[in-house]
Amino acid sequence: MHNLKFLLVLVFPAVVFGHVFSINGTVKDVENNPISFVTIYLTQNVTEDIGNPGFKFIKGTTTDDLGNFTIEGLLKKKYNVYFNYLGYESISQTVALTSEIALGTIVLKKKRKHLMKQ
Repeated sequence: MHNLKFLLVLVFPAVVFGHVFSINGTVKDVENNPISFVTIYLTQNVTEDIGNPGFKFIKGTTTDDLGNFTIEGLLKKKYNVYFNYLGYESISQTVALTSEIALGTIVLKKKRKHLMKQ
């Protein structure tokens, strides 16, 4: 019996934490330059009790000096991934997390400046 308890102590954490994944990638501009401090966050679609669709914030991070990011500790679910940086067009994509995901290089384009004539 003592051996069974010891075995459960060893196996239980692997079972509980065995299905935790991460998403990683790099954010660059159209000229292939890394962009630092891009905000990346994950949401999930939810339906509120009254039937209105909405989003639930899950986790977020920013890119490092080389444009790299990693978001860890994610469960096997479907997420909306958003990339935002001031002066650049925001982009988003949906990922179904079933394993570790490397998004590769995400390219952000600068926003067009609209000047108004007076």
